[in-house]
Amino acid sequence: MPTWAGTGEKTSFLTCPVDLRRVLPGFPPAYFGCAVALANASFERGRLAEASPADLARRVRDGVAAVDEARARRSLQVIDRLRRQEGLAALERLHVVHPRAGLLVTNLSRLPVREIVFDAGPPVAHDILAPVERCAVVLPAEDGLDVRICLPVACATVAGA
Repeated sequence: MPTWAGTGEKTSFLTCPVDLRRVLPGFPPAYFGCAVALANASFERGRLAEASPADLARRVRDGVAAVDEARARRSLQVIDRLRRQEGLAALERLHVVHPRAGLLVTNLSRLPVREIVFDAGPPVAHDILAPVERCAVVLPAEDGLDVRICLPVACATVAGA
């Protein structure tokens, strides 16, 4: 990130979606839809390149843990107030990830992919078919985790993280 984030940016941001079904009561068990809040971890650009993967993971995990029911409700209230005051077009100015110095990190490492059984049996492999720039996806792997990162210029894979 330090090499491709906006040159005027002093801070880089990692954003991770948090499943609100775990945070807010009242979702029916069969609910299948988008219900996420965004957790953020920020880093000084100079220190980001030197941060260990364990430090990055810890900071993201702390950001995810900070998304509780009160924070989720406040976020929903702010979005609703913006929509009422400025209309739906105002919501188009909101970003899922910082537009110049951010990376979206989606953790799918606990997704029970191997438990899904189709007519031919469980899947033997899985992949991200629609890579999105400035997005990282954490997938389960036989010997740990597989991290796929799509950079702004070209997509690259960093395996075995």
